[in-house]
Amino acid sequence: MARSYVVPLGLLHLTSDPTGHSAGDTYYNTVSSKIRVYDGSQWNDSGVSLQEVSTAISGAALGSTDDLPEGVQNLYSTPEHVYNAITSGTQNNISFTYHSTDKTIDVSVPTVQGTQGTQGPAIQGTQGVQGTQGVFGTQGYNGSQGVQGTQGTQGVQGTLGAQGAQGTQGVQGIQGVQGLQGTQGTTGSQGTLGTQGAQGLQGTQGTQGVQGTQGVQGTQGVQGTQGIQGPVGPVSSQNAHQSVEAIQTTPLGNGATYYDGSADADNGTGIGAYIIATTNGTLSIDGYTTPLLAVGDRVLIAGQATHTQNGIYTVTQTGGASAKWKLTRATDSDNHVAGQVEEGDYVFVTDGTTYGGTAWLMYANGSNPDGSIRIGTDAILWTQASGVGVQGATGATGAGGTIAYYGSFYDTTQQTVANSTTAYPISINNTYENNGVETLGGNSIEFLHQGTYSITISVQLVNTASQIYNVNLWLRINGVDAPYSNSQMTVPQSHGSVSGQIIETVNYVYTFNANDVVTFMWQSESTTVSIETISAGTTPTTPVTPGIILTATQVAYAIQGTQGLQGTQGVQGTQGVQGVQGVQGVQGLQGVQGTLGSQGATGAQGTQGVQGLQGVQGTLGSQGTQGVQGSQGTTGSQGVQGTQGTQGVQGVQGVQGIQGVQSPSIQGTQGLQGVQGVQGLIGQVAADPTVTILLFGGM
Repeated sequence: MARSYVVPLGLLHLTSDPTGHSAGDTYYNTVSSKIRVYDGSQWNDSGVSLQEVSTAISGAALGSTDDLPEGVQNLYSTPEHVYNAITSGTQNNISFTYHSTDKTIDVSVPTVQGTQGTQGPAIQGTQGVQGTQGVFGTQGYNGSQGVQGTQGTQGVQGTLGAQGAQGTQGVQGIQGVQGLQGTQGTTGSQGTLGTQGAQGLQGTQGTQGVQGTQGVQGTQGVQGTQGIQGPVGPVSSQNAHQSVEAIQTTPLGNGATYYDGSADADNGTGIGAYIIATTNGTLSIDGYTTPLLAVGDRVLIAGQATHTQNGIYTVTQTGGASAKWKLTRATDSDNHVAGQVEEGDYVFVTDGTTYGGTAWLMYANGSNPDGSIRIGTDAILWTQASGVGVQGATGATGAGGTIAYYGSFYDTTQQTVANSTTAYPISINNTYENNGVETLGGNSIEFLHQGTYSITISVQLVNTASQIYNVNLWLRINGVDAPYSNSQMTVPQSHGSVSGQIIETVNYVYTFNANDVVTFMWQSESTTVSIETISAGTTPTTPVTPGIILTATQVAYAIQGTQGLQGTQGVQGTQGVQGVQGVQGVQGLQGVQGTLGSQGATGAQGTQGVQGLQGVQGTLGSQGTQGVQGSQGTTGSQGVQGTQGTQGVQGVQGVQGIQGVQSPSIQGTQGLQGVQGVQGLIGQVAADPTVTILLFGGM
């Protein structure tokens, strides 16, 4: 391949100097066998023979052989090749550049590729014997740099051919005219809406019947007082242990491992015995963990697979993400004092998600002579005893208290008034039952014992007049009207043949001295109002409705005996024997239920008015005829497509060079490598295969 092309031109072969040239032009003189150079005014010999130029060019070309692809021949690798190329005048791709300053010529030589030979058969020859390494020659001196020749003038650039004209664009066809929109048809008229029929008149509502009066309710019987409670019995303190924070009823996690402690007082190894996790993690017992479960808290371990490990422990390490938890047997349950762990031990669990507020009992019998547990040898078994804690023995119940005083009375007469300006005492002619309260003179009651009493009176009133009247009712104590004791009731008028009825019920609470007498007084605005007793009914059967029902009941203070002293709460002691239940006080007699007054007859329901006739629905008008749809306009014609311009003619493709025939890939036998000769002095190597020729002589 060519390293440098300066000015490519053919090396002319002439017998004499030509005319009309520029400085730097060269040619080969066939008479003198010299390369002559024009310096701008005259032609001069270059001072070197063609043979010298050929030798220099071939050396440079040989230096570029390493750049050739494998199998490509360098046609300028020998002086003979270069000489023949120059003298024959056929190689016009060798370039010369003349430098007038230092009188040198640069010759640029391409590495022309020859015809590819046929590849020989791929037979590997025998490897020749490696020759002896020759002695290295002395490094030669670098020659002086020759003067560069004058740069030749560059030829004028040829004129660029004109661009061919482009074909004319065809004219676009005219757009067709849009057809007219059809006219919208006329909408038909809306038919007339018929007249709404008149609403019928609402019938008259019948008159509501008069409601009957409510019968008087009987007085509630007096309840007996509660008996005195006996004192609570003593509580056992044997086997009690201080309460624990939580209980573990299943085996502990984190690879828990038990380690025996030192010898204790009961032939075991309980002192300092502990359980420790083998993996990191936070201690969690029955849903309780830090901070609720802290160092120093007591826990009950009752679910270990090896039962000898159970017992009461103290938290010594709570563990965490990078620490292990640890439990050590509590000092009240490690047998450092004999008998600390034995059958019947109990403990209360204060907290925990599932077992908070429960008591637990140790029921295993130990192997020591006294039955106590030998820690490390005997199983320690726990069971839940209760959900609240073991209760001490209950003391006997005291005797019952006294019964309060009471009385229940009624009257079955028809009571009237002679005039509306006089007050009349209410008659009471019957006693239902009583205790400490009695009737007196047929119209009063006497309280035989001091106390506070609740008095209730119900009066069945009837009015035969056609208008309403008021009735006043009040209390006299020992013949004197009691202040603020009056009640006024309005009695309804009659309705046709049905009299107006109502019950007046009043309750009082007073404190009386022994033998105080109470009389109820009444007054009516009309003699048509009376106190009525209603006979028993038959359909359905109902009892007699007395005109008066009166009850008097002592207000009870739940007269309870003195409370026995509360026994000391045992620390979850064993359930004591329950004391004998004291005799229950006699239940006070239930007061007689007052006779319920008859329900007044319900007035007849008025006749429902006739529903007015519904008006006739008016006739709906006819729907108007819809207008005719207008015709669709004609669509315009599509314009003619313009003619496309003619495509320009494409240039002729150049003829490709003939591919050289490849020689057979048969490699000859590798010859023996000769002895390496002494290396000569090495001259300066050019940077590329551009040769600088020094001109000698008279230039």
